[in-house]
Amino acid sequence: FDRYLGVGLTALETASRYIDNFSRSQEALAYYLGLRQTHGLPRLLFAQTTFNALGNDTDIEKDDATWATAHDATSGTVESAVNQVRAGGNGTVFVIRRFFCRCDTSSLTVDATITAADLKIYITAKVDDNATNLDIVQSTATDGVLVSTDYDNLGTTAYASNTLAGMTLNEYSTFSLSAGGQADISKTANTKFAWRIKRDTDNSAPLVSQDNSITQQASGDGNPEQLVVTYTLPVTTRSMPFLIY
Repeated sequence: FDRYLGVGLTALETASRYIDNFSRSQEALAYYLGLRQTHGLPRLLFAQTTFNALGNDTDIEKDDATWATAHDATSGTVESAVNQVRAGGNGTVFVIRRFFCRCDTSSLTVDATITAADLKIYITAKVDDNATNLDIVQSTATDGVLVSTDYDNLGTTAYASNTLAGMTLNEYSTFSLSAGGQADISKTANTKFAWRIKRDTDNSAPLVSQDNSITQQASGDGNPEQLVVTYTLPVTTRSMPFLIY
């Protein structure tokens, strides 16, 4: 009996220490939260918003028998309803298509702190002769209806890059943007991105008989491009009274 009693007392003492530590933690939490309420210290609201692409999202194309001429051109042909990104050849000439997209992200406001962002593109077809990638890059194109000279108004640093081989057709492919890509998201106006085949980004010419491309849905289709932004906002109003159990 004494042995069992000793074990019981030991267990009781251990439980008592846990309860005491828990109580101290609760007191510390209550004190901290009380300070936040009493002194109006900022609290954070965590949120996530999906922004669909605006209209006028499309690709601009340049064809030439020479890769360098097609790649380095300062203007191209604005396509309509093609929705393709390409860097390859058709057996005779090289074809480069670059896609440009905008989303209205002004509702974020200047107080938002962006913590993550994903760009989602719905892929319907692909050709991958060179086992390449699709790169998301900066866009400095017209904020509205694209013009031919927007062809080279895009960056060469990939904010995100997915292999074409890893894309599943008739599904969204998700591109997680780097810190640089997140920094390019406007909190007060439209956000612009572009995408190009990695062969185009790297200026690495395929053979004229090789092709690399993706075809996608766009703003006028059932599965438009989507920019999913995760962020925090400061909450400065006093919170409701709270209970700690």
